[in-house]
Amino acid sequence: MRADSPLAAKKELMPEDLLGLPLIVPMRRELQQNTRSALGSVYDEYDIIATFNVVNNALLLVERGIGYVLLVEGAAQYHRNPDLCFRPLKTAPPMHCVAVWKKYQPSNQAVSRFIEELAMLGEH
Repeated sequence: MRADSPLAAKKELMPEDLLGLPLIVPMRRELQQNTRSALGSVYDEYDIIATFNVVNNALLLVERGIGYVLLVEGAAQYHRNPDLCFRPLKTAPPMHCVAVWKKYQPSNQAVSRFIEELAMLGEH
């Protein structure tokens, strides 16, 4: 959200804080299901004005004051803009990520190292 939004003063948001606001939500089905779960049974009452596949495109809309984007924490970490801020949604269910690659696919040293790092993260 924009840092000058009244909601930016809150530490975390509740779904009812977003009622009546223009929302930009992920286009991917799995992420939409997560958004639906986080917002609750009144999901259809929210003013969803746009969907996105690329976070940077959604953030450009937020920068211009067009809406509020719902995204996974950390998804915008490389989009450094002091005019924007992230506030967690208190009711957001945990999300799980997976990494998939072809087994027995020849890979270079960088890919092998990346897979090793992912494996180590999975152990923690």
